[in-house]
Amino acid sequence: EVNSSPYGYALSALFVACMKDELNEYSYDALLAGMNYKLRLNGSTIYLSTGGYSPKLPILIQRILEVMGSFESHVGDEAFERVKHAKCRSYENMRLEEAHRHAVQEESSLLQERGWRIDEVVSAIRNCSFRQLLTHTKRLFRQVYMDMFIYGNLGRDDALTLAGLFLDQIRTPRTLPMLPSQKYWTGRQVKLPRGVHHIYKCLDANPDNANCAVDCVYQIGVENDLDRAKLALFSQIVEEPLFDQLRTKEQLGYTVYSTPSRGGGVQFFQVVVQSNVASPELIEQRIEAFWVDLRKSMTVINAEELQKHVQAVVKGYTEKPKSQEEEVQALLAEISNHQYVFDRKLKLAQLVRTLQLSDMLQFFDDYIRSGGSERKKLSVHIYGNETRMEKLTNCSDAGWSVFNEVNQAGIVAAMALGASTVPTPKGRVVYIDDPRDFKRRACLYDAPLPSISPR
Repeated sequence: EVNSSPYGYALSALFVACMKDELNEYSYDALLAGMNYKLRLNGSTIYLSTGGYSPKLPILIQRILEVMGSFESHVGDEAFERVKHAKCRSYENMRLEEAHRHAVQEESSLLQERGWRIDEVVSAIRNCSFRQLLTHTKRLFRQVYMDMFIYGNLGRDDALTLAGLFLDQIRTPRTLPMLPSQKYWTGRQVKLPRGVHHIYKCLDANPDNANCAVDCVYQIGVENDLDRAKLALFSQIVEEPLFDQLRTKEQLGYTVYSTPSRGGGVQFFQVVVQSNVASPELIEQRIEAFWVDLRKSMTVINAEELQKHVQAVVKGYTEKPKSQEEEVQALLAEISNHQYVFDRKLKLAQLVRTLQLSDMLQFFDDYIRSGGSERKKLSVHIYGNETRMEKLTNCSDAGWSVFNEVNQAGIVAAMALGASTVPTPKGRVVYIDDPRDFKRRACLYDAPLPSISPR
Protein backbone atom coordinates (compact mmCIF):
# COMPACT_ATOMS: atom_id res chain seq x y z
CA GLU A 1 0.00 0.00 0.00
CA VAL A 2 2.93 2.37 0.61
CA ASN A 3 3.85 2.64 -3.07
CA SER A 4 1.24 0.83 -5.13
CA SER A 5 0.90 3.71 -7.63
CA PRO A 6 1.87 7.39 -8.01
CA TYR A 7 -1.29 8.17 -6.08
CA GLY A 8 -0.43 5.71 -3.30
CA TYR A 9 3.11 7.07 -3.11
CA ALA A 10 1.77 10.64 -2.89
CA LEU A 11 -0.57 9.70 -0.03
CA SER A 12 2.28 7.95 1.82
CA ALA A 13 4.48 11.03 1.35
CA LEU A 14 1.70 13.21 2.77
CA PHE A 15 1.27 10.83 5.71
CA VAL A 16 4.96 11.11 6.60
CA ALA A 17 4.92 14.89 6.16
CA CYS A 18 1.80 15.28 8.35
CA MET A 19 3.37 13.08 11.02
CA LYS A 20 6.50 15.22 11.10
CA ASP A 21 4.43 18.40 11.21
CA GLU A 22 2.37 17.14 14.15
CA LEU A 23 5.47 15.97 16.04
CA ASN A 24 7.48 19.12 15.34
CA GLU A 25 7.00 20.75 18.74
CA TYR A 26 7.38 17.49 20.65
CA SER A 27 10.54 16.56 18.73
CA TYR A 28 12.11 19.89 19.72
CA ASP A 29 11.57 19.09 23.40
CA ALA A 30 12.99 15.62 22.79
CA LEU A 31 16.05 17.16 21.18
CA LEU A 32 16.65 19.27 24.27
CA ALA A 33 16.46 16.05 26.31
CA GLY A 34 19.15 14.43 24.15
CA MET A 35 16.91 12.44 21.81
CA ASN A 36 15.99 12.64 18.14
CA TYR A 37 13.96 10.85 15.50
CA LYS A 38 13.80 10.59 11.72
CA LEU A 39 10.79 9.56 9.67
CA ARG A 40 11.13 9.22 5.90
CA LEU A 41 9.64 7.56 2.87
CA ASN A 42 11.99 5.61 0.61
CA GLY A 43 10.39 3.77 -2.28
CA SER A 44 7.99 1.23 -0.79
CA THR A 45 9.25 1.53 2.78
CA ILE A 46 8.62 3.96 5.62
CA TYR A 47 11.68 4.29 7.84
CA LEU A 48 11.49 5.37 11.47
CA SER A 49 14.70 5.81 13.42
CA THR A 50 15.24 7.17 16.92
CA GLY A 51 18.38 7.87 18.88
CA GLY A 52 19.58 9.27 22.17
CA TYR A 53 19.69 8.28 25.82
CA SER A 54 18.31 4.76 26.07
CA PRO A 55 16.33 5.20 29.34
CA LYS A 56 14.22 7.94 27.74
CA LEU A 57 13.83 6.52 24.24
CA PRO A 58 10.64 4.53 25.02
CA ILE A 59 8.91 7.82 25.86
CA LEU A 60 9.72 9.31 22.46
CA ILE A 61 8.84 6.11 20.62
CA GLN A 62 5.55 5.79 22.48
CA ARG A 63 4.57 9.32 21.49
CA ILE A 64 5.36 8.71 17.80
CA LEU A 65 3.35 5.49 17.81
CA GLU A 66 0.42 7.18 19.52
CA VAL A 67 0.20 9.76 16.74
CA MET A 68 0.48 7.01 14.11
CA GLY A 69 -2.22 4.93 15.76
CA SER A 70 -4.69 7.79 16.18
CA PHE A 71 -3.68 9.87 13.16
CA GLU A 72 -7.19 11.20 12.55
CA SER A 73 -7.49 12.71 16.03
CA HIS A 74 -4.11 14.47 15.81
CA VAL A 75 -4.08 15.82 12.25
CA GLY A 76 -6.85 18.09 11.00
CA ASP A 77 -7.94 19.32 7.59
CA GLU A 78 -6.25 22.70 8.03
CA ALA A 79 -2.89 21.14 8.88
CA PHE A 80 -3.28 18.74 5.96
CA GLU A 81 -3.83 21.56 3.47
CA ARG A 82 -0.77 23.41 4.78
CA VAL A 83 1.41 20.31 4.55
CA LYS A 84 0.01 19.40 1.13
CA HIS A 85 0.86 22.84 -0.23
CA ALA A 86 4.41 22.65 1.15
CA LYS A 87 4.93 19.11 -0.15
CA CYS A 88 3.65 19.98 -3.59
CA ARG A 89 5.95 23.00 -3.72
CA SER A 90 8.89 20.84 -2.61
CA TYR A 91 8.37 18.38 -5.47
CA GLU A 92 7.80 21.19 -7.96
CA ASN A 93 11.12 22.72 -6.90
CA MET A 94 12.83 19.52 -8.02
CA ARG A 95 12.22 20.78 -11.55
CA LEU A 96 14.71 23.55 -10.81
CA GLU A 97 17.52 21.13 -10.01
CA GLU A 98 20.54 20.59 -12.24
CA ALA A 99 20.07 18.75 -15.52
CA HIS A 100 22.21 15.79 -14.41
CA ARG A 101 19.88 15.25 -11.44
CA HIS A 102 16.90 15.20 -13.79
CA ALA A 103 18.68 12.60 -15.91
CA VAL A 104 19.24 10.35 -12.90
CA GLN A 105 15.62 10.81 -11.77
CA GLU A 106 14.30 9.85 -15.20
CA GLU A 107 16.63 6.83 -15.38
CA SER A 108 15.52 5.67 -11.94
CA SER A 109 11.82 5.93 -12.82
CA LEU A 110 12.41 3.98 -16.05
CA LEU A 111 14.20 1.08 -14.36
CA GLN A 112 12.15 0.73 -11.16
CA GLU A 113 8.93 -1.25 -11.34
CA ARG A 114 7.33 1.25 -8.99
CA GLY A 115 9.35 4.32 -9.77
CA TRP A 116 7.43 7.46 -10.69
CA ARG A 117 8.33 10.62 -12.57
CA ILE A 118 8.21 13.91 -10.68
CA ASP A 119 5.29 15.13 -12.81
CA GLU A 120 3.28 12.04 -11.86
CA VAL A 121 3.88 12.57 -8.14
CA VAL A 122 3.08 16.30 -8.30
CA SER A 123 -0.16 15.62 -10.17
CA ALA A 124 -1.12 12.94 -7.63
CA ILE A 125 -0.43 15.18 -4.61
CA ARG A 126 -2.56 17.96 -6.06
CA ASN A 127 -5.52 15.59 -6.30
CA CYS A 128 -5.23 14.12 -2.79
CA SER A 129 -7.89 15.00 -0.23
CA PHE A 130 -7.76 14.77 3.56
CA ARG A 131 -10.43 12.06 3.59
CA GLN A 132 -8.44 10.01 1.10
CA LEU A 133 -5.35 10.36 3.30
CA LEU A 134 -7.24 9.06 6.34
CA THR A 135 -8.46 6.05 4.36
CA HIS A 136 -4.95 5.41 3.07
CA THR A 137 -3.46 5.62 6.57
CA LYS A 138 -5.83 2.94 7.85
CA ARG A 139 -4.88 0.68 4.94
CA LEU A 140 -1.18 1.19 5.64
CA PHE A 141 -1.42 -0.47 9.04
CA ARG A 142 -3.77 -3.31 8.11
CA GLN A 143 -0.83 -5.32 6.77
CA VAL A 144 2.66 -4.47 7.96
CA TYR A 145 5.97 -6.27 7.74
CA MET A 146 8.54 -4.77 10.08
CA ASP A 147 12.29 -5.16 10.52
CA MET A 148 13.80 -3.64 13.66
CA PHE A 149 17.45 -2.87 14.26
CA ILE A 150 18.46 -1.81 17.76
CA TYR A 151 22.01 -0.56 18.23
CA GLY A 152 23.73 0.71 21.35
CA ASN A 153 23.93 0.22 25.08
CA LEU A 154 20.84 -1.93 25.44
CA GLY A 155 20.36 -5.37 26.89
CA ARG A 156 18.24 -8.08 25.31
CA ASP A 157 15.27 -7.45 27.60
CA ASP A 158 15.33 -3.70 26.89
CA ALA A 159 15.47 -4.39 23.17
CA LEU A 160 12.49 -6.75 23.35
CA THR A 161 10.56 -4.15 25.34
CA LEU A 162 11.12 -1.57 22.61
CA ALA A 163 10.06 -4.08 19.98
CA GLY A 164 6.93 -4.76 22.01
CA LEU A 165 5.92 -1.10 21.77
CA PHE A 166 5.76 -1.39 17.99
CA LEU A 167 4.03 -4.76 17.99
CA ASP A 168 1.34 -3.56 20.38
CA GLN A 169 0.61 -0.66 18.05
CA ILE A 170 0.50 -2.80 14.91
CA ARG A 171 -1.60 -5.64 16.33
CA THR A 172 -5.14 -4.35 16.07
CA PRO A 173 -8.38 -6.34 15.68
CA ARG A 174 -8.52 -5.38 11.99
CA THR A 175 -4.94 -6.32 11.19
CA LEU A 176 -4.67 -8.88 8.38
CA PRO A 177 -1.98 -11.59 8.41
CA MET A 178 0.69 -11.24 5.75
CA LEU A 179 1.27 -14.01 3.26
CA PRO A 180 4.85 -15.37 3.08
CA SER A 181 5.24 -13.86 -0.40
CA GLN A 182 4.44 -10.41 0.98
CA LYS A 183 6.92 -10.32 3.84
CA TYR A 184 10.05 -9.60 1.85
CA TRP A 185 8.54 -7.54 -0.94
CA THR A 186 10.97 -5.21 -2.64
CA GLY A 187 10.52 -3.28 -5.86
CA ARG A 188 11.66 -5.20 -8.92
CA GLN A 189 13.92 -3.80 -11.61
CA VAL A 190 13.30 -3.60 -15.34
CA LYS A 191 15.42 -6.15 -17.20
CA LEU A 192 17.04 -4.56 -20.23
CA PRO A 193 17.53 -6.88 -23.25
CA ARG A 194 21.03 -7.90 -24.33
CA GLY A 195 22.50 -6.14 -27.33
CA VAL A 196 20.02 -3.25 -27.24
CA HIS A 197 20.76 0.39 -26.44
CA HIS A 198 17.63 2.15 -25.20
CA ILE A 199 17.60 5.97 -25.38
CA TYR A 200 15.08 8.26 -23.72
CA LYS A 201 15.10 11.96 -24.68
CA CYS A 202 13.30 14.79 -22.90
CA LEU A 203 13.50 18.53 -22.42
CA ASP A 204 14.68 19.87 -19.08
CA ALA A 205 11.72 20.73 -16.88
CA ASN A 206 13.35 24.05 -15.96
CA PRO A 207 12.86 26.49 -18.88
CA ASP A 208 15.76 28.63 -17.60
CA ASN A 209 18.29 25.80 -17.70
CA ALA A 210 20.65 25.81 -20.67
CA ASN A 211 22.60 22.69 -19.65
CA CYS A 212 22.28 19.30 -21.29
CA ALA A 213 22.97 16.02 -19.50
CA VAL A 214 23.43 12.33 -20.23
CA ASP A 215 23.04 9.43 -17.82
CA CYS A 216 24.35 6.13 -19.23
CA VAL A 217 23.52 2.94 -17.36
CA TYR A 218 25.20 -0.39 -18.13
CA GLN A 219 23.14 -3.08 -16.45
CA ILE A 220 25.26 -5.90 -15.03
CA GLY A 221 22.47 -8.12 -13.73
CA VAL A 222 21.39 -9.86 -10.55
CA GLU A 223 23.75 -9.01 -7.74
CA ASN A 224 26.26 -11.59 -6.57
CA ASP A 225 29.45 -11.12 -4.59
CA LEU A 226 31.87 -11.98 -7.40
CA ASP A 227 30.32 -9.59 -9.93
CA ARG A 228 30.04 -6.95 -7.23
CA ALA A 229 33.77 -7.29 -6.52
CA LYS A 230 34.55 -7.04 -10.25
CA LEU A 231 32.33 -3.98 -10.60
CA ALA A 232 34.02 -2.29 -7.64
CA LEU A 233 37.51 -2.86 -9.07
CA PHE A 234 36.43 -1.82 -12.57
CA SER A 235 34.93 1.39 -11.16
CA GLN A 236 38.18 2.13 -9.35
CA ILE A 237 40.18 1.65 -12.57
CA VAL A 238 37.80 3.81 -14.64
CA GLU A 239 37.09 6.72 -12.30
CA GLU A 240 40.22 8.84 -12.74
CA PRO A 241 40.85 8.38 -16.51
CA LEU A 242 37.17 8.98 -17.35
CA PHE A 243 37.13 12.25 -15.42
CA ASP A 244 40.49 13.28 -16.87
CA GLN A 245 39.43 12.62 -20.46
CA LEU A 246 35.87 13.95 -20.48
CA ARG A 247 36.20 16.73 -17.93
CA THR A 248 39.81 17.93 -18.09
CA LYS A 249 40.90 17.24 -21.67
CA GLU A 250 37.67 17.47 -23.64
CA GLN A 251 36.06 19.98 -21.27
CA LEU A 252 32.58 18.57 -21.78
CA GLY A 253 31.35 20.05 -18.51
CA TYR A 254 31.98 20.50 -14.81
CA THR A 255 29.86 17.53 -13.77
CA VAL A 256 31.45 14.27 -14.87
CA TYR A 257 31.38 11.12 -12.77
CA SER A 258 31.03 7.35 -12.86
CA THR A 259 29.80 5.06 -10.10
CA PRO A 260 28.68 1.50 -9.37
CA SER A 261 25.04 1.34 -8.28
CA ARG A 262 22.53 -1.20 -7.03
CA GLY A 263 18.78 -1.40 -6.71
CA GLY A 264 16.26 -4.16 -6.16
CA GLY A 265 18.98 -6.80 -6.16
CA VAL A 266 20.34 -5.65 -9.54
CA GLN A 267 23.65 -3.89 -10.06
CA PHE A 268 24.82 -1.58 -12.81
CA PHE A 269 27.55 0.85 -13.79
CA GLN A 270 26.64 4.48 -14.35
CA VAL A 271 28.27 7.41 -16.18
CA VAL A 272 26.81 10.91 -15.81
CA VAL A 273 27.90 14.04 -17.71
CA GLN A 274 26.36 17.52 -17.66
CA SER A 275 27.44 20.08 -20.26
CA ASN A 276 26.63 23.59 -21.41
CA VAL A 277 28.74 23.23 -24.57
CA ALA A 278 27.84 19.82 -26.00
CA SER A 279 24.65 18.15 -27.15
CA PRO A 280 23.53 14.87 -25.53
CA GLU A 281 24.39 13.05 -28.78
CA LEU A 282 27.93 14.39 -28.73
CA ILE A 283 28.32 13.53 -25.04
CA GLU A 284 27.17 9.99 -25.82
CA GLN A 285 29.71 9.75 -28.63
CA ARG A 286 32.53 10.94 -26.39
CA ILE A 287 31.66 8.34 -23.75
CA GLU A 288 31.72 5.56 -26.33
CA ALA A 289 35.00 6.89 -27.71
CA PHE A 290 36.45 6.83 -24.22
CA TRP A 291 35.66 3.12 -23.90
CA VAL A 292 37.67 2.41 -27.06
CA ASP A 293 40.69 4.22 -25.62
CA LEU A 294 40.23 2.66 -22.19
CA ARG A 295 40.27 -0.87 -23.62
CA LYS A 296 43.65 -0.16 -25.18
CA SER A 297 45.08 1.33 -21.98
CA MET A 298 43.78 -1.53 -19.83
CA THR A 299 45.78 -4.09 -21.80
CA VAL A 300 49.06 -2.48 -20.70
CA ILE A 301 48.27 -2.15 -16.99
CA ASN A 302 51.14 -3.82 -15.15
CA ALA A 303 50.89 -5.91 -11.99
CA GLU A 304 52.05 -3.08 -9.73
CA GLU A 305 49.46 -0.64 -11.06
CA LEU A 306 46.69 -3.23 -10.79
CA GLN A 307 47.63 -3.92 -7.18
CA LYS A 308 47.32 -0.22 -6.36
CA HIS A 309 43.75 -0.32 -7.60
CA VAL A 310 43.08 -3.57 -5.72
CA GLN A 311 44.44 -2.13 -2.47
CA ALA A 312 42.35 1.02 -2.86
CA VAL A 313 39.16 -1.05 -3.14
CA VAL A 314 40.18 -3.38 -0.29
CA LYS A 315 40.93 -0.40 1.94
CA GLY A 316 37.44 0.95 1.34
CA TYR A 317 35.92 -2.40 2.30
CA THR A 318 38.08 -3.06 5.38
CA GLU A 319 38.29 0.45 6.80
CA LYS A 320 36.56 0.66 10.15
CA PRO A 321 33.52 2.96 10.43
CA LYS A 322 34.44 6.49 11.49
CA SER A 323 31.28 6.89 13.54
CA GLN A 324 28.38 4.94 14.99
CA GLU A 325 26.09 6.43 12.36
CA GLU A 326 28.32 5.14 9.56
CA GLU A 327 28.29 1.64 11.05
CA VAL A 328 24.53 1.76 11.52
CA GLN A 329 23.95 2.77 7.90
CA ALA A 330 26.13 -0.09 6.64
CA LEU A 331 24.18 -2.62 8.71
CA LEU A 332 20.85 -1.10 7.71
CA ALA A 333 21.74 -1.57 4.05
CA GLU A 334 21.78 -5.33 4.60
CA ILE A 335 18.57 -5.26 6.62
CA SER A 336 16.63 -3.15 4.13
CA ASN A 337 17.61 -5.59 1.36
CA HIS A 338 16.64 -8.57 3.56
CA GLN A 339 20.08 -10.09 3.02
CA TYR A 340 21.53 -9.90 6.56
CA VAL A 341 25.08 -10.66 5.40
CA PHE A 342 26.71 -8.35 7.92
CA ASP A 343 30.27 -9.38 7.04
CA ARG A 344 29.73 -8.84 3.32
CA LYS A 345 32.44 -6.17 2.99
CA LEU A 346 35.09 -8.54 4.34
CA LYS A 347 33.99 -11.21 1.86
CA LEU A 348 34.12 -8.69 -0.98
CA ALA A 349 37.60 -7.59 0.06
CA GLN A 350 38.78 -11.20 -0.12
CA LEU A 351 37.28 -11.61 -3.59
CA VAL A 352 38.83 -8.38 -4.89
CA ARG A 353 42.28 -9.63 -3.82
CA THR A 354 41.86 -12.64 -6.14
CA LEU A 355 40.98 -10.67 -9.28
CA GLN A 356 43.40 -10.54 -12.21
CA LEU A 357 43.70 -8.17 -15.16
CA SER A 358 42.16 -10.85 -17.39
CA ASP A 359 39.04 -10.75 -15.18
CA MET A 360 38.74 -7.00 -15.69
CA LEU A 361 39.21 -7.23 -19.45
CA GLN A 362 36.57 -9.95 -19.69
CA PHE A 363 34.18 -7.93 -17.51
CA PHE A 364 34.68 -4.89 -19.73
CA ASP A 365 34.26 -6.87 -22.95
CA ASP A 366 31.07 -8.53 -21.72
CA TYR A 367 29.19 -5.65 -20.09
CA ILE A 368 30.63 -2.29 -21.21
CA ARG A 369 32.22 -2.60 -24.64
CA SER A 370 30.04 -1.85 -27.65
CA GLY A 371 28.93 -5.19 -29.03
CA GLY A 372 29.61 -7.01 -25.75
CA SER A 373 27.74 -10.29 -25.35
CA GLU A 374 26.09 -9.16 -22.10
CA ARG A 375 25.83 -5.43 -22.74
CA LYS A 376 22.49 -3.91 -21.71
CA LYS A 377 22.50 -0.12 -21.93
CA LEU A 378 20.04 2.67 -21.17
CA SER A 379 20.78 6.34 -21.84
CA VAL A 380 18.74 9.33 -20.71
CA HIS A 381 19.32 12.55 -22.67
CA ILE A 382 18.23 15.83 -21.09
CA TYR A 383 18.08 18.88 -23.38
CA GLY A 384 18.54 22.45 -22.15
CA ASN A 385 16.47 25.45 -23.19
CA GLU A 386 18.75 26.25 -26.14
CA THR A 387 18.00 22.89 -27.77
CA ARG A 388 15.59 23.13 -30.68
CA MET A 389 12.67 20.71 -30.58
CA GLU A 390 13.43 19.34 -34.03
CA LYS A 391 16.65 17.89 -32.67
CA LEU A 392 14.58 15.50 -30.61
CA THR A 393 12.85 14.01 -33.64
CA ASN A 394 15.23 14.47 -36.56
CA CYS A 395 18.54 13.17 -35.28
CA SER A 396 20.26 10.15 -36.78
CA ASP A 397 21.46 7.16 -34.79
CA ALA A 398 25.02 8.42 -35.27
CA GLY A 399 24.00 11.69 -33.61
CA TRP A 400 24.77 15.32 -34.38
CA SER A 401 26.71 18.14 -32.79
CA VAL A 402 26.74 21.91 -33.03
CA PHE A 403 29.74 23.56 -31.42
CA ASN A 404 32.36 26.20 -32.09
CA GLU A 405 36.10 26.18 -31.63
CA VAL A 406 35.97 28.77 -28.86
CA ASN A 407 33.83 27.07 -26.24
CA GLN A 408 34.76 23.50 -27.18
CA ALA A 409 38.48 23.79 -27.75
CA GLY A 410 39.15 20.65 -25.72
CA ILE A 411 36.82 18.51 -27.82
CA VAL A 412 38.18 19.90 -31.07
CA ALA A 413 41.75 19.26 -29.94
CA ALA A 414 40.97 15.69 -28.93
CA MET A 415 39.39 14.99 -32.31
CA ALA A 416 42.26 16.64 -34.16
CA LEU A 417 44.72 14.40 -32.37
CA GLY A 418 42.74 11.39 -33.45
CA ALA A 419 42.64 10.14 -29.87
CA SER A 420 38.87 10.15 -29.71
CA THR A 421 37.65 8.63 -32.93
CA VAL A 422 33.91 8.04 -32.82
CA PRO A 423 33.36 4.25 -32.81
CA THR A 424 30.84 2.62 -35.08
CA PRO A 425 27.82 1.72 -32.90
CA LYS A 426 27.11 -1.99 -32.55
CA GLY A 427 23.80 -3.52 -31.58
CA ARG A 428 20.29 -2.17 -31.95
CA VAL A 429 19.22 1.32 -30.86
CA VAL A 430 15.65 1.72 -29.55
CA TYR A 431 14.20 5.13 -28.69
CA ILE A 432 11.73 5.27 -25.81
CA ASP A 433 8.78 7.46 -26.78
CA ASP A 434 6.43 6.61 -23.91
CA PRO A 435 8.03 5.68 -20.54
CA ARG A 436 4.82 4.05 -19.27
CA ASP A 437 4.49 1.88 -22.36
CA PHE A 438 8.18 0.96 -22.12
CA LYS A 439 7.73 -0.28 -18.55
CA ARG A 440 4.50 -2.12 -19.36
CA ARG A 441 6.23 -4.09 -22.10
CA ALA A 442 9.55 -4.65 -20.32
CA CYS A 443 10.60 -7.85 -18.60
CA LEU A 444 11.42 -7.67 -14.90
CA TYR A 445 14.15 -9.28 -12.86
CA ASP A 446 12.98 -11.72 -10.21
CA ALA A 447 12.61 -10.16 -6.78
CA PRO A 448 15.70 -10.83 -4.65
CA LEU A 449 15.25 -13.57 -2.06
CA PRO A 450 16.38 -13.11 1.55
CA SER A 451 19.64 -14.92 2.24
CA ILE A 452 18.39 -16.01 5.67
CA SER A 453 15.07 -16.03 7.46
CA PRO A 454 15.47 -14.04 10.69
CA ARG A 455 13.53 -15.31 13.66
